[in-house]
Amino acid sequence: MREWRTTVDTRDLKGQHDVYAAKLKAEGYTLIKTSSKNSEIKSEFRKGSVKAELTVKRKGNRVEIKIERE
Repeated sequence: MREWRTTVDTRDLKGQHDVYAAKLKAEGYTLIKTSSKNSEIKSEFRKGSVKAELTVKRKGNRVEIKIERE
């Protein structure tokens, strides 16, 4: 499993989720499902047998973006 993460100075969960979801789609991944809570949005993507998970989580006044690929 490969993991990438960053934290940005914003409170815009949906905006950050949309940016990184578009990057995964541009790499050929297909969105399978998305779930959201008050302070977190999580999406699952697939490209063939490869799975990627995008998690965008509010941490105070910042947003943490994490992408895990299997």
